[in-house]
Amino acid sequence: MKRAFFLALLLAAGCNGGPRPGIRGGPATVALLGRTLQVDCLSRDPDRRHPLRFRERLAEDGAVLCGWARDRILHFWNDGDAAVDVAILAADGTIVETHALAAGDEEGMTSKAPARWGLFVREGWLARNRAHIGERVKFGADVAPPEPMPAIKVGGVTIEVEVSQKNWMRMRGLMHRRTMSPDDGMLFAYPYAMSRSFWMGHCHYALDIAYFDKTRKLLNVVTINPYADPKIDTGERAPSDGEAQFVLEMHKGWFLHRGLTDTAGKPARDVLLDVPAALASLIEDAE
Repeated sequence: MKRAFFLALLLAAGCNGGPRPGIRGGPATVALLGRTLQVDCLSRDPDRRHPLRFRERLAEDGAVLCGWARDRILHFWNDGDAAVDVAILAADGTIVETHALAAGDEEGMTSKAPARWGLFVREGWLARNRAHIGERVKFGADVAPPEPMPAIKVGGVTIEVEVSQKNWMRMRGLMHRRTMSPDDGMLFAYPYAMSRSFWMGHCHYALDIAYFDKTRKLLNVVTINPYADPKIDTGERAPSDGEAQFVLEMHKGWFLHRGLTDTAGKPARDVLLDVPAALASLIEDAE
């Protein structure tokens, strides 16, 4: 049965071999330092956002590659069954950062700068093969070009968003991320409208929390700062001004700087959330 949209409880208010269940990846190859890796290539949302979910230990010549159509701040955590190495890659495949993620690492890693790809290999693989920053990964012809992120419009302004339509995605939200790209956002949608309230548990940067009613008209925007210690709930909340069905999280000041709200977070005019038909498959998949 189709549900009109999906979304989040409260959390993120700011600041979660071959294809596995829930993963739509295509087989491909990459080469690094003379070694060929068989990769599961994830080129679209939501799969590339959660590359380790349902995965066991990678084979020595196995890897997961996820990519985006533009450079952006990347964030990954490990909800798989084994530790991995992560190489963050520029558009041409050059390694610009390396990280290690233990099994069950919920905090994960946020890239220091915008990048294009994340390559996940077996724990210790990068060190064993002396894969250092500056080395270049060569993509096989079978690596699928990454698709653009889902795009919406708010007050006529285009935003590329991460959509969290599953319960576990919504519970995680933007937790543990150190930042995100300036015009990226996270869209939450619910199957019904009601009063909502978000909080900032485990969030590290200030956010605008925007609430939209069932007609997708902006109700209000609450700007909220991270808690002094992100792990300790101070009780501060960002409430909706009326019954909200959709929620959008953006960097602090995003709405005010574009003239969409006043300093109190009230809409400066009628501001509508425009969600294109291209998001229909995600909407239908909502829990």
